[in-house]
Amino acid sequence: MKASHEMIFLYHIPDDEAGKKLKGVCFRMGIRVREITPDQFHHPLGYLAGLPGFEAAEGSGDGRTFSEAMLVMKQFTSKRMDELFRQWKKAGVPRIPLKAVVTPQNAQWDSVTLYEELVREHQAIMDGKAAHSSKEKEQTTSGNESRL
Repeated sequence: MKASHEMIFLYHIPDDEAGKKLKGVCFRMGIRVREITPDQFHHPLGYLAGLPGFEAAEGSGDGRTFSEAMLVMKQFTSKRMDELFRQWKKAGVPRIPLKAVVTPQNAQWDSVTLYEELVREHQAIMDGKAAHSSKEKEQTTSGNESRL
């Protein structure tokens, strides 16, 4: 079942073999793809997504930018998102850690603000995993681990 309202924004996705596979999966699943270029980063996500009530930002932005790959999805159900990720994995598309869904809150943000938030969240998750791994290692080396 194709859902023509689904859209994915691509940021800094190269036009190499992996990028072509990523776009090919989207095409086969009926997902619209829009590549967002740095000159569009200052516009609200809601405007880029074509949501009612959003207008283009005036001027050319404040010069903030980023260079990491990022994906933003619009109008996806959890089931469709899972299917998309499964198909990308099956096609050999490398993992892209910075992903988001357009929400009422972030629709007002520009792309750089979203990127900065995703980087903070990703780092917090990685720090949490590192802290968790350190704690496990500490327990293992101190002999305090419980045995079942």
